[in-house]
Amino acid sequence: MEFREKLVEFKFHIIFALVLSLLTVTLVTYSPGFLTVLSYFWPLFLSTALFLAAVFFFARTSDLPTSSTISSDGSGIEVAAEGILDYVVGGQHEDTHFDSFTKLD
Repeated sequence: MEFREKLVEFKFHIIFALVLSLLTVTLVTYSPGFLTVLSYFWPLFLSTALFLAAVFFFARTSDLPTSSTISSDGSGIEVAAEGILDYVVGGQHEDTHFDSFTKLD
């Protein structure tokens, strides 16, 4: 009787273990092989690897301005954001592009 009481006590644990085992066996049996997946997605893997290599290469070789580097207090982000906002709000880019069209005399 003690054995059956333990089985009833751990009924949900046993059902969960059986379902998980059945799911694992089903996935291993019916899933495609690793080489099949690799042969299907190799262009994606290659292009991603090349893109990441280019990002790391340019990150190491480019000179970043000192005002836009991120410091521990976050002041570099504020300086970069102020520069972008000044450029957008100032409208300086409109004056330089459209001067030749407005001054045709």
